[in-house]
Amino acid sequence: MSVTDKLIKKYQEKFDKTINHPLTKELCNGTLPDKTLYIYLEQDLKFFHVGLRTILKTTMLAPENDVMMRLAKQVGFLANAEHGYFEQVLKLLESSIDTKNTKIPEVLPEVGVYLDFLKNLTTDHSITYEQLITFLWCSEFCYLRWAQIAEEQKLIPSDLHWKYKEWINLHSGEHFEEWTYFLQAQVDKINVSKNFADIEKIFEQTIDLEYKFFESCYTFKF
Repeated sequence: MSVTDKLIKKYQEKFDKTINHPLTKELCNGTLPDKTLYIYLEQDLKFFHVGLRTILKTTMLAPENDVMMRLAKQVGFLANAEHGYFEQVLKLLESSIDTKNTKIPEVLPEVGVYLDFLKNLTTDHSITYEQLITFLWCSEFCYLRWAQIAEEQKLIPSDLHWKYKEWINLHSGEHFEEWTYFLQAQVDKINVSKNFADIEKIFEQTIDLEYKFFESCYTFKF
């Protein structure tokens, strides 16, 4: 059994709970309210900025040049396509939501915990490439799976508004699948006789934090 299969199997219940969260279901069928979409993406932009630094650290620690180049290419993609989406959709949503008179915390508490986790991964010099690549794979695989499930279950309407559709497109299709399976292959190369406990801890923490991120945004009351 591969390293990634072993991790998924051990934490299958937590993983399934995360990738089937109501937030992603409603996003995919276009019923997620603008307010909830706004808070989710506004919080995720904060995650995006901190997470980009984590990817940069992973790139620096890459064991081989071709791995370094693949990670670096993704940084460029994220800085252009995904960041551009954030700018466009948040501007659109702000025009339909009274953000000035709505009390929204700078960072939701559970999101803050996730950001602190990321900051520690990025700044703690004892954190290894193996731990970093496990975090990246886990977080991206969660997103790939909820998007794949939506497609498999035919949840996505053909006339879905671009504010939802583009987010799905960024986390599905050939490019995102290739990226996620590249990360998966990197995790599967890890010498588990030496590193399994460390990467297992990162995997479980990431799964828990991903679920709590979704839940905190979904249940936030304006």
